[in-house]
Amino acid sequence: MIGTIGRALRATNIPVCFVGLALMPVTAVQAETADRFTGTYVGAVVGYQFGDGDAAGYRAPSKAFLGTFGDITADAINGGVQLGYTAAIGQGFVLGVEGDWLVSGADETAIVGTVKSHADIESFGTLRARAGVVVGSALVYATAGLALTNIGYSGVTPTGSVYSVSHIRPGLAAGGGVEWALDAHWSAKLEGLHVATGKQTITAPDGVSTFESQSFTTSRVGLNYKF
Repeated sequence: MIGTIGRALRATNIPVCFVGLALMPVTAVQAETADRFTGTYVGAVVGYQFGDGDAAGYRAPSKAFLGTFGDITADAINGGVQLGYTAAIGQGFVLGVEGDWLVSGADETAIVGTVKSHADIESFGTLRARAGVVVGSALVYATAGLALTNIGYSGVTPTGSVYSVSHIRPGLAAGGGVEWALDAHWSAKLEGLHVATGKQTITAPDGVSTFESQSFTTSRVGLNYKF
């Protein structure tokens, strides 16, 4: 391929040095922008999360289905802090790792007759790998990793039994975004992230159970400072 390019240059009488000068600024800008994303950074993030949908269904101890009593899909604003490290790999490629922890206001209650179902997400965090490519002054990236979600459930079953549980549930997180280098230290990002909390059976004292899931998708913006 190099030989073909050389023959083409000779045929058009364009000096090789001129071609090198023409290509140099593109490479330099790309490398400079990638360097802006290289290093340790801290920042703040705020967003809005949309629940995937969680119907409040109950089963008797015999596993007979007692019915669905409303929906406890929780949507809310969230916000918190993030910490990460990125490094330029090759020409215009960036790899890194990022962790965050956010407080969430997700809280939803469904009341149907005497049946009450409540779910809330107090907070959640993720630890993810990031991989992307520099486009102009922006980094376009994909991200995936682990998630921890602090979820609480409570209510009154169709048989009148009261239950209340709270736990930190492990899960997965994946998404992508765009981060813009504002200068040598500051950057701003727009990101979409899906957090899969998995499903869990919650059993009331009388043996009646409910099958719960609070997976959600969050759209968020962030501001980072790189050291």
